[in-house]
Amino acid sequence: YSLFILMDREEASHPPTLRRISRCIVETVSGYKKLSNGGIISNVCNFSALELFQLVTKMFYLGCGDKASIVAEAHKPKANNILAGNAIELMGFVIADMCKLCHDDFTEHEFLKCISTFANFINSAMVPDISWKVRHSAALGVKESGLLSVCLNRYKTYKFEIETYKMRFHFQMLQLLQDGDEDVRKAAATALLPSTTHNPTSALRTLVLGYEEVSCGFANEQLFELFVQQIWSQCESVEDDFLLVMTEIENTVQNTDLSNILNLGTTRKIFEEEELNNFEESLLIIHLSIEKLAKCSMDYLS
Repeated sequence: YSLFILMDREEASHPPTLRRISRCIVETVSGYKKLSNGGIISNVCNFSALELFQLVTKMFYLGCGDKASIVAEAHKPKANNILAGNAIELMGFVIADMCKLCHDDFTEHEFLKCISTFANFINSAMVPDISWKVRHSAALGVKESGLLSVCLNRYKTYKFEIETYKMRFHFQMLQLLQDGDEDVRKAAATALLPSTTHNPTSALRTLVLGYEEVSCGFANEQLFELFVQQIWSQCESVEDDFLLVMTEIENTVQNTDLSNILNLGTTRKIFEEEELNNFEESLLIIHLSIEKLAKCSMDYLS
């Protein structure tokens, strides 16, 4: 409780100070959850679940260096440092509490808005060129939120919207299963496959099990579009790459002077750009997505 009070004070808005305080809160809350078998945070402090969520949201925007967004609630934040990652982990704990609490404390619409904000923050942490610690926090935040396994029967008005976010989180964990950092891959595997005996270092086996988990958890018509999007995201540059190769071949054939063939008359870069994620295998993602698409309902596909 004292840590939350300190974080809410104006002097704690200094990002380095807030980063240290927030890390202490993350470890304290994590320990409390384990010792109390998933106890509710608001039961041991004077903040309601919604107040805690707003506090952590403020912390996230401070971590992004975007103080204006604290009020404006920007839709495209940039989780570019450890403070933002700490906020995502804490938000996961708060979301988990809101899943357990009755709606006397908040409405279903308010809960949906919280999930939407959480989803935006997770999406901002999925960028390969930011610190691996932030992506690691994103995987831990999704795991601790309980949204991957949340029971939808208690939600009446926004059941479809919440289920859509649930699917989105599943596919984001699939993406992190092929992250370039081993710790991020392990965290994503633990989030997606908590009850499965597997070796997180066996990347191929874990990814196959992850796709099995997703394909069994939702209806075929819900998965169809997402699997198609996955295939498209891995193939969207194929046409440009093909045209580039054809241009180079044409340039080579038409020029008899060797000095004109040394990539000087084409759009190809002499020095290729570094891959942001060398661990990701596009062909494997395409293969698994097509395999799952083939198992979708033939009635829907027709």
